[in-house]
Amino acid sequence: METSNTRRRQETRRARLVRLFEWSVWAGVGAFFVALAFGALYRTDPAASGPIETRLVFLALLIQSFAFHAGIGVALACVGVVALRRRRLGAALGLGAALLLGPAAASHLPSRRPGASDDDLVVLSANVLYTNEDPSGLIALVRELEPDVVVIQEYRASWSDALARELGGAYPHMVELPGGGAQGAAVLSDRPFLERPRFAPEGWSWGNPMPLVTIEHAGKRVEIGCVHLWAPLSWEAVAQQRRQAAMVGAWAAGRLAREDAPAALILAGDFNAPYRTNHLRELRAAGLREAHDEVGVGRGATWGPRRAALSWAPGIRLDHVMYAGEIACTGTGVGPDIGSDHRPVWGRFRIGSD
Repeated sequence: METSNTRRRQETRRARLVRLFEWSVWAGVGAFFVALAFGALYRTDPAASGPIETRLVFLALLIQSFAFHAGIGVALACVGVVALRRRRLGAALGLGAALLLGPAAASHLPSRRPGASDDDLVVLSANVLYTNEDPSGLIALVRELEPDVVVIQEYRASWSDALARELGGAYPHMVELPGGGAQGAAVLSDRPFLERPRFAPEGWSWGNPMPLVTIEHAGKRVEIGCVHLWAPLSWEAVAQQRRQAAMVGAWAAGRLAREDAPAALILAGDFNAPYRTNHLRELRAAGLREAHDEVGVGRGATWGPRRAALSWAPGIRLDHVMYAGEIACTGTGVGPDIGSDHRPVWGRFRIGSD
């Protein structure tokens, strides 16, 4: 009799633990969906820089940036819950996994894009890492890809002679801003600039201005900017990055609306945020499309951890080639490791097509 009572108490205790676990997972599922909604819907004025707003902005950025990674975790949890025969809970987790992994799965479907042509304009963007002293990786990629314009972030003054020696014949037109630390920038072009390079947008108060050059392609005026927004590595940087993105977006919208607007505007570089995040919403609102978002295949990650086991973790796409105007993207790609923590990206464009 005593043995039977002990067994019943053990079974009751086990059942309570199972229910507690199940309730905890349901609570986690609820919190998970609330977090997804928050990441997608949270909006704030870019001028707001208080500690609460800054932390909420950063939280929303993290949720949106690492949605794919969360999806992998949720999918694994779904498998475990289904194995425990908790079907309703498994269905809820399955829905969450589908929401998070669906866009990545869809990105592998063939995209519709205009056929590429030898007459297309090719723009290559590379964050070369300011501590990287070896330009050979970038030089090899430029020789292989043969882009018309190359925009470089975190440019070092020590690279100038090597680039001029190795690429100067093919790219005789160049503007350099070898700033300190990660602030440097450069633009190389195989055709002359129609006017003196400018630094936009007006009112930019940070040490990494956006070099803007103007070239002619297919008889059209094309403006190309080299963008490098701050990395969100501190609370101040998060707030400043939002201001920078909003300022560039407002400038682009105004530039495209003017009577002397170029036929095409291309902004390429390291934006330090995925294209579809709220961090960059002003750029999308300005009408700027993103090459990989339009015609790319796969996730197109450009940045990821480089340390030991973490290097196997999926990366995220922080580098973009954005465009607007009388222009269509006919191709895009991610380059190889050139000694930086970012991989280069390039876009191929047909000018005079909207």
